Amino acid sequence: MTAAPGPAPTVKEAERLIRAGARDEAYRALMRLRRDYPKSAYVHYLLGNVQFDKLYYSDGLDSYDTAIADDDVYRRNSYVNNNVIRALGYNKTRRAAEALILKRIGRAALPYLDRAARADKSKVIRDRAAAVASRLRKRR
Repeated sequence: MTAAPGPAPTVKEAERLIRAGARDEAYRALMRLRRDYPKSAYVHYLLGNVQFDKLYYSDGLDSYDTAIADDDVYRRNSYVNNNVIRALGYNKTRRAAEALILKRIGRAALPYLDRAARADKSKVIRDRAAAVASRLRKRR
């Protein structure tokens, strides 16, 4: 006999779990909230943050893409930009991160890219951030 599912999580509960450092529980709650509220940009944003914390970069990029598509305020969000730039440092997620910056975030990423190009501890991220910033600046 399987246990009956508990009550549907709320966004407030997911936020509390995140603050408490309960990433696995927060992840499960946000996955359920995403299913129940597929057009909630905030749920996708929170899910992206947790996915990056859990090192699920590809999934996190997808969640951020959806969040920005539903509410472009996330284009200028520091967590989004810094996490996407972090994903530039990995060959597996580099292209998806570049595409998210170039196609969805746009020029709002420039201050974050410039900072990463100057000061990131990873030479790979410094170089890739500089290259993406250069490509953004060439666009009109």
